[in-house]
Amino acid sequence: MQTGGGIRTAGDVAARFAAGAHAVVIGTLLAEQPDEARAITARWGDRIVAGIDARGDRVATRGWLAGSAVSRDDLVRTVHAWGVTRVVYTEIARDGTGAGYDVAALAHVASLAPLRVTASGGARTLDDLVALREGTPDNVDAAIVGRALYEGTLDLRDALAALA
Repeated sequence: MQTGGGIRTAGDVAARFAAGAHAVVIGTLLAEQPDEARAITARWGDRIVAGIDARGDRVATRGWLAGSAVSRDDLVRTVHAWGVTRVVYTEIARDGTGAGYDVAALAHVASLAPLRVTASGGARTLDDLVALREGTPDNVDAAIVGRALYEGTLDLRDALAALA
């Protein structure tokens, strides 16, 4: 299980691991406190996942409430240099809309560094997952499909069988 949201200190990360998480997603720290984020990454290695949420090419922070001047592309390269091995990438404009993933943005993010990328934001149907698989490189190897499952527009069992 991985967990994220509201992680602001190394103590927050340690508490999540103590509670049984396998991985912890940090996001806001990456843009607002890069030294702290780098230290956390150095301490816990590949158990830290970079949560990069963006509006276009700019990173958003604090649950998408704040914009930043941080470049999405620069941040992807930076976290890779720190040793991060996975990024959860969300194109905020797509999240919860059912408009499908921003396949072009995900392919671009995946091309920036040899990281594994989890796609987030926009899935509604199996067609969205197929488009993701066909339109992105192999390192886009996971997807979040929350709302589609809640609303019943995507059947998990059918999706797993179709994408196997």
